[in-house]
Amino acid sequence: MEKPKNYTLKVEAGKFNITFGEAQLYTIKIADAVAEGIFNSAQQIDPELKKEDFFESFIKDNKLEFTSSPRVAEIVKHIPKTPENVIRIHEVLRDEVERRKREKQTGQEKRENSKLPAVVRFQTSPEIIGSLRAISDGANLRNWERSKSEVALIHSIPNKKHETKLTGLDADSTYDLLEQQLKEVSEPECALQSQFVFEAVLTHERAYLELDYLIREIGWKPRTVAERQEMRETIYKRLCLLSQLSNHGERVEMYKDSLTNKREKIYGFGKLIYLLDPYFTKQQIESGDTIPTAVTVTAGDKLNQYRGNHKILQDIGNARRLAGLPTGQAQGEWAVGIGLALNYYWREGASRVGLTRVGEHNSLSPVFSKFTRHQLLDMFPSVKFPVEGILQSADPKRAQKYWDGAIKLLKKRGVISYNSPAAKLPRQGWQKIWLYEEKLDIRPANEARQNVIEIAQSAQKKKKFFAKKPSNGKKA
Repeated sequence: MEKPKNYTLKVEAGKFNITFGEAQLYTIKIADAVAEGIFNSAQQIDPELKKEDFFESFIKDNKLEFTSSPRVAEIVKHIPKTPENVIRIHEVLRDEVERRKREKQTGQEKRENSKLPAVVRFQTSPEIIGSLRAISDGANLRNWERSKSEVALIHSIPNKKHETKLTGLDADSTYDLLEQQLKEVSEPECALQSQFVFEAVLTHERAYLELDYLIREIGWKPRTVAERQEMRETIYKRLCLLSQLSNHGERVEMYKDSLTNKREKIYGFGKLIYLLDPYFTKQQIESGDTIPTAVTVTAGDKLNQYRGNHKILQDIGNARRLAGLPTGQAQGEWAVGIGLALNYYWREGASRVGLTRVGEHNSLSPVFSKFTRHQLLDMFPSVKFPVEGILQSADPKRAQKYWDGAIKLLKKRGVISYNSPAAKLPRQGWQKIWLYEEKLDIRPANEARQNVIEIAQSAQKKKKFFAKKPSNGKKA
């Protein structure tokens, strides 16, 4: 067969065309790198692959084909061979090469590539919390609506300036599929697991995460092979969902750049993470398993840009203290949701909090504005044990039991240091008072307590400094 003079591949979703062979590439410089990158990675996987054979079979009937290399074809067989996936195929081949190099390392070196620190901080910036709340609202599609301009879902919280967008993984996505995807993973524990993923991508520029490693880190303990596989599937679905979210909007407050000394707006983070193509063992490939052994995760562009900047990427506490709670029980699932909400509110109010000395050691303790139970249960609501449904049931006092159990768990885990005693409630009509009106004094313990004290003391020093500074800018 006579070889044509050039090859043309249109990538409509990417808004550019890729051309190969003798075609001129003046307008789209990325095409050279993509084409060469695919071939170079493929040749490292299959050294016998020749360039002319590769490009001869690369485009056929406007679809990507790898008939000249069975080894390469096997690795990318789980990816739809459509033009829109040309970049994705490039990435999966590149990551396969890296995986093979990694296998030559020792087991300890491999673990170091993805090891999470002892303290996994709660990320509480508006962009991240908004996206995690979007996930938690997915069970009943609360605050979600269908986009009118594309096949996507938009989540917006009343009186907040940020929006979260959920888009599909491929061109076959529909509104119904996206809504079903949300409903499958909308639990407080999904938001908690996401905190571990954010810690991974902020600790490592390219975080290699085995799913079994994540299972151990978040405190799950599978008892059977089937249960482990089910956990892997759950974690992978949650990772996929997180990678499909993007954040849009702007912050109310201005940020002062320490280098330029200029104040500027912080706009939405866009994509929070990128989930690079999964790693499958040879056995998994042969069996057609769709759940990978491991994945590579990287931070989105804005998240990566602000890496280490705690003024923008606010954080607090230690998410490990919520790991492994019994979320199959109401007390455990409520404890996860309450713990997530408390850490957010503690960090949000840390610069304005009052400090008092308590106990026989006269130690500092932050005193916050009091919370209601609705505030703490509504931010990351339980799907299986909804508080409103329980309060309206034939046995509403279960809500009090579940709440007390959750608070005990949080105290035992070292999340809470103090909570005010429950108020005396009337015998009739107590539900509204208990959920919406009773004010609770709940204070942080351990890492969160120390973080809040440091932020509060720093804020007090700044306040005193500016109070002494004359308005004309001269020294007092």
